[in-house]
Amino acid sequence: MLQALRTKAGSIVAKILFGLLIISFGFWGIYTRSDYYQGHSPDTVIATVGDANIRADDLQRLLQPTLERLRAQLGGAVDQQQIKQLGVVDTLLAQLIDRDLLDQEAARLKLDVSDEVIRSAIYDNPAFRGEDGRFDRALFNRVLMMNRLSEDQLIAHLHRDLPRADLLQAITAGIAVPRPVVEALYRHRGEKRLADIVAFLVASVRDVGQPSEADLTKFYEAHPDLFRAPEFRAFTVASLAPSDVAKPEDVQESKLREEYEQRKDEFETPEQRQVQQILSSSEEKAKEAEAALAAGKDWKEVA
Repeated sequence: MLQALRTKAGSIVAKILFGLLIISFGFWGIYTRSDYYQGHSPDTVIATVGDANIRADDLQRLLQPTLERLRAQLGGAVDQQQIKQLGVVDTLLAQLIDRDLLDQEAARLKLDVSDEVIRSAIYDNPAFRGEDGRFDRALFNRVLMMNRLSEDQLIAHLHRDLPRADLLQAITAGIAVPRPVVEALYRHRGEKRLADIVAFLVASVRDVGQPSEADLTKFYEAHPDLFRAPEFRAFTVASLAPSDVAKPEDVQESKLREEYEQRKDEFETPEQRQVQQILSSSEEKAKEAEAALAAGKDWKEVA
C-alpha cells in the first residue's frame, strides 16, 4: 500500500510537468510555508503566488477528497500524516500553486469561454453519459452529489478550468519526450532485482595462506573483467546558432518584399462579414419589410 502511495505521489511525469510550469511562469513571486500541520487556523497563508494567497483551508479542501479516494483505492487506513510523509501534501500544494499561476496568466491574457463551450464540455464529458452514450441528467446529478458540487458551482469551476486548460495546451503543445529518455525512465521504474545473502562466520574461515605468483596470474587471467578500467570516449561539439550567421541588416528590401508576396496568406486575415437575412414569400412582403427597417423598426419585430 505504501509503495502504491509513493508511486502516485512521486510520479516522474507529474514532477516534470510541475517543474515546467513553475519555470514557465518563473517571473511570478512564490512563497510557501512548510508548517501546514503545526496547528494553524484554516485562514493561515501557506503560499503566495503573485498577489494571491493560498490558505490552509484551500489545501484541506483538496486534500480531503484525495485522502478518501486513496483509502477507497488502496483498501486500507491512510491518515494525513502518512500522505504528508509520502509527498502527497507537497504534490497537492504544487497543484494549487500551478493552478493560481495559470489562472493569473489566463486573466492577464483575458482568456475566457462562452456559455456554449461550457455546455459542450458538460454534455461531451463521458462521466455524464448513460449506457446509450448520450447525456444523462440523472447520472449528472448523482456525480455532482458524490463530489459535493451544485450545478452552478460546476459551471463556475469550468469557467476557471477551461481557460486554464487552453493556456496549458498552448504551453505544452508539440512537446515530446525523446525515446531514449522514455526507455531509460521505463527501465528505472520497472527494474526489479533479487538478492541472495550468504553469511560467513569469521570463526569458520581458515587460513588460506599466501598466494604464489602463479596463483595470482591464474586468477587474473580467469577474471580479466575485474581489473579492466571502464571505457571512456571523447567528442567535440560544434554549436552554431542562427544569431551567429544571420545578419538582418544585410537582407535587401526587395528580398523581403518577394518573400512576403510568396507567403502573403500567412500574414493576412480574411475579411469576415455578418449578414442578417429575412426570407419573404413575395416581393410585396419583402418591400414592406425593407420599408419598416428603413423607418427604424427593430429587426426582430420585422422578421
